[in-house]
Amino acid sequence: MNLNVFLAPEMGQPIALHVAVGRYGIASEVMRASLHLPEWTAPRKDAPAEQGRDVGTPQNSERT
Repeated sequence: MNLNVFLAPEMGQPIALHVAVGRYGIASEVMRASLHLPEWTAPRKDAPAEQGRDVGTPQNSERT
């Protein structure tokens, strides 16, 4: 499927930046990756729940 999308300049700039720095080859790759973000970041239903753990904090860190 081929789909043309028009974005406001402020929305297109981050896409162009990802391509310019070489993270993605073309703008459509950036858009494709952004469409997958919800499924990549959503908690998996089959994953065990991590209760009582601070997100982003190493497990063995000492708190002061």
